[in-house]
Amino acid sequence: MSDINTTAEGIVICRESILRAKEGVDAALAHLLARMKEAAAEWDDESYRQLEDIVGDCVEAVKTVYPVMLDASAYLDSLIRIVEEYDSVFSAGTVGGAAGSAGGSTVQGTDGGRFFTDDVISGNAARAAGFIPGPEPEGVPRSLQRTEQMYREMVIDGQNMSVYDDPIGTYTQLIKVQGHSSYPMGGSCGLCQCANLLTMAGVQTTEDQIISCALNCSPNVVEGLELSDPDPSERGGTSASGRQEILNRCGLSTFTLPVDENRAETIHTLAAYIQRGHGVIVSVDVERLWRNGQSGGHAISLLSVTEDGSYFIYSDTGTGRMDVIPAAELAAALSGRPANITDNIIR
Repeated sequence: MSDINTTAEGIVICRESILRAKEGVDAALAHLLARMKEAAAEWDDESYRQLEDIVGDCVEAVKTVYPVMLDASAYLDSLIRIVEEYDSVFSAGTVGGAAGSAGGSTVQGTDGGRFFTDDVISGNAARAAGFIPGPEPEGVPRSLQRTEQMYREMVIDGQNMSVYDDPIGTYTQLIKVQGHSSYPMGGSCGLCQCANLLTMAGVQTTEDQIISCALNCSPNVVEGLELSDPDPSERGGTSASGRQEILNRCGLSTFTLPVDENRAETIHTLAAYIQRGHGVIVSVDVERLWRNGQSGGHAISLLSVTEDGSYFIYSDTGTGRMDVIPAAELAAALSGRPANITDNIIR
C-alpha cells in the first residue's frame, strides 16, 4: 500500500501548495487595488511613483506564485500516474480482493478507506494551473412537452421578418461578449454559449459559473481549455463533446448532430429543432462567417429562424453582436464539426 500512501501525501502537498499560491495572489491583488485607489486620488509625480511601486509589487507576487504552481503540477503528475497504476491493479481484483465501485469511476483503497475519483484528478489539474473553480450554476433547466413560443413579426437589421420566439428579448438575457470573467480566459466562445443555453432553459448562468463547471469536468474537458497556454486569448477552447459534458453536468442533456455532406440538409434539420423549441450551438469557421481575414474555429448559438427557414438569427460572443444570416451563408460557414442540440424543449 506504499503507492496509496504516496498518492495521499501528494494530494495533501498539492493542495497546500495551491492554497499558499492562492493566498499570495489574493493578497497581491488586494494590495494592488488599494494602491491603485490611492494613486487615483491625485494624479501627480508622486502618484506616478506609487504606480511604479504597484507594478513592482505585482511582478514580485507573480514570481513567488510560479514556483509553487510548478511544484503542485509535478505532484499532480505523480498522483495521476500512481492512481492509474493502482486503478489498473484493483480493477482486475488482484490485490486483497478489492474491486472498483459501481460505475468504475471510484476506487477505494484498503488502508484507511481513502478514495480517488476522476473528479479529484481533473479538479486538481485545473487548480495546479492556478484556476480555482468557484460556484457552479444552480437550478433545474426547463423540459417542456411542447414549445411555448410562436412566430411574430419583427424588424431585425432593418428587415421585417416573421421569426420564431423573440430573439431580441432573448438576446438581452445572454452573455454578449466572451472573456469577461474573473478567469484569464479569452477563447471562451463555446463556454459562453453553454451558459447561454442554460439561461434560455431558465437557469441564468454567468461566464464565471460555466467556467467553474468546466474546470470540474473530466480531464479531456480540462485539457481542452489549454490552461497552460501563455496567451490568455487562447485559453477556454471546447469541443462539441466537451460542451455536451459541461451541459450535462449542469442538468441540461444534449446530443451532438453531425454536419451532413449535404449542408442544406443539416441547415433544414437545425431550423426544425429551433422551431420546436430546442437550444442549438453550432461550430463555425470565422474565416467564412466574419470575412475579415481572421481564421479559426468558433461557436455560436442559433437563437431563432424565420418561418420559411431562409434566415437565422444568432448570438456571437466573439463580435458581441446578434446577427442575421441567410441559411445558405450559415451552411457555408459551418466548420464541419458537430452541433450541440438540447434533448428537451427548453422554450
